[in-house]
Amino acid sequence: MRRARAAHGLGVLLAALGAEAAEPPACPPEAPAYKFLRFDESYTYLKRPECPVDDFDAIKFRSLGIGDARISFGADFRVRMETGQDLRYYAAPPDTRNDVLQRYHAHVDLRIDESLRFFGELKVAETAGRPVPIPTDVDGLDVHQAFVEWKGGGTQARLGRQEFVFGSGRRLFPRIGPNVRGSYDAARVTQQVGAWTLDLLAFKPVSIDPGSFDDVSVDGQRFWVVHGTGPAPLFGLRTDLYYIGLERDGARYVQGVADERRHSIGARLFGRRGAWDHDHEVTLQTGTFGNGDVRAWAAEGEVGYTLLDMATRPRVSVRYNAGSGDRDPADPNLETFYAMFPRGGITTEVFGFSPANVLHLRLALEQRVTPRLGIVVSADGVWRTSVRDGLYGAGGNVMIVGPASRSRYVGWDVDTTVNWRLSRQVVLGFSAGYFRNGTFSREAGLSERQWFFAPVISIQL
Repeated sequence: MRRARAAHGLGVLLAALGAEAAEPPACPPEAPAYKFLRFDESYTYLKRPECPVDDFDAIKFRSLGIGDARISFGADFRVRMETGQDLRYYAAPPDTRNDVLQRYHAHVDLRIDESLRFFGELKVAETAGRPVPIPTDVDGLDVHQAFVEWKGGGTQARLGRQEFVFGSGRRLFPRIGPNVRGSYDAARVTQQVGAWTLDLLAFKPVSIDPGSFDDVSVDGQRFWVVHGTGPAPLFGLRTDLYYIGLERDGARYVQGVADERRHSIGARLFGRRGAWDHDHEVTLQTGTFGNGDVRAWAAEGEVGYTLLDMATRPRVSVRYNAGSGDRDPADPNLETFYAMFPRGGITTEVFGFSPANVLHLRLALEQRVTPRLGIVVSADGVWRTSVRDGLYGAGGNVMIVGPASRSRYVGWDVDTTVNWRLSRQVVLGFSAGYFRNGTFSREAGLSERQWFFAPVISIQL
């Protein structure tokens, strides 16, 4: 009797929230691929018994028997081995031998109806083989994401710990290369305005603390964002326009350490015309650093050409990056660009430079050998913009101070990445890279060469 009354009460609540059993969408031609942002997945189609399923779809759609309420479960596992020498340009100990990095994520997606949901995700990150793990290697059982989301009309509001991706991922993207994946404590509102999507966002990054359930917001960092995406007025392309404000206590550059308040205004033009694809972005920054002013800039982009008449659709591309560096460490004004939370380094994941104080050119060939096997081979050249500033990692950390050297030439590298999708759930891959250090790198104390090899297995459920 009590159970019946509880079910009735929940049914009344769901009805009050507008929960109705909606008609499920049509069956997809095949089971869809898992997405990078797992909360973007929807399995309502599994309500239709004739839809294609695999052995794990039983956990992807479980009706709660009240209105349209349902629950979905999933997981992400990654095991990666790293071996390399003199890895000063990568987030790892300089000499790494068969270190094994493991991360495990599990999530639950509870949807009351099409307007209200809760998404939660737990994580664990471990390492074996490293005598002294670096900060991004290890995290005990902790909350990776936990947010409530509401949708109504053209509005979506999301509050809590979450991941997000904006635009190209050059400015706002979750940390994915290191073993501990990144997330943010944020409030976000998304609004459709005609053909435009407008986002308002305020957030703090989440710390990495090695214990269990101890990751908290980084109080010394505060960000606020306005981001819009819509059609560009030329060539049938699209555009991103954005403003990102930030405050960081004790920000560190080659020039020194001080409190920072920075404002970034950016524009991106992207899209495809026939066999050509374009992605070009410019960001201007102003603000204050200690007692000085911030004046910085970056121009980044990529142009690719895909041979559409070939079954394997090979793509050749050129990527460029240019970011300002500080011209005088003794001057209180700061010209070093800050990329915030980029997808990764401007070259590859292996040798991860920030665009700060860098001129970079990359040539690449992508080849789809089979529908499930892809290879990317690339070559990069890296120079400093200013000989008075150093080099920075993808996360903005100072990698090499370097003002004693007057050389711009950092070096060149060749990288290969292979991904082989064995099934919907399992991907095998590896990254390998060779970096030949230039005059600046050798004068900073690095050996003649760096190399890196990392096989990885990724599983999604």
